[in-house]
Amino acid sequence: MVNEYSQALTEVYEIIKNSNSEVRNRIPYRFKKYMYKNMDKNYNVVLDKGKRLTEQEHLQEKSKDIVALIYRDYLTNYKEREKLINEEIAIAKKIKEDKLKKFDYDNLFKKKVNHEKKHEEKNQMITTKKSLLKKIIIYIKGIINKGE
Repeated sequence: MVNEYSQALTEVYEIIKNSNSEVRNRIPYRFKKYMYKNMDKNYNVVLDKGKRLTEQEHLQEKSKDIVALIYRDYLTNYKEREKLINEEIAIAKKIKEDKLKKFDYDNLFKKKVNHEKKHEEKNQMITTKKSLLKKIIIYIKGIINKGE
C-alpha cells in the first residue's frame, strides 16, 4: 500500500513537472516538497506527452485522485471549489445512504424472513403434491382390490 502511494506521488510529481509554469506556481511549495520527499524515486513513470491527462492509460487510480484534489484545492476559483466540494459531499452522502439501506438490520431480517416463507411455501406445495399423489395411489389400489 505504501509503495503504491509512493508510486502515485511519483506520477503526480511528473505530471506537475511537465505542466505549464502557471499550474506549477499555483501549487504550494510545501506540497511539492512533500511529494518529492515521499515519492518512489526508483519508479519509472510512463506519460504520453501527446495525450491529455484524462487520456493517460498507465496512471494509477490513486494518482488520478491526487490530481483531482490538487485541481480542486489549488487550481480552481473559490466558487468552483465550493461547487466541487458540495458535489463530493452529495456523492459521499448517497454512497453512505446506499450502504445503510443495503446493510440495514431490518431489511436483512425481512429478506431472511421472506426467504424462509418462500421455502416453507415450497415445502407445503411439495407436501400437498405428495399427499395428492398418495390419495390417487390409494384410490387406484382400492379399485384394483375391489376387482379381485
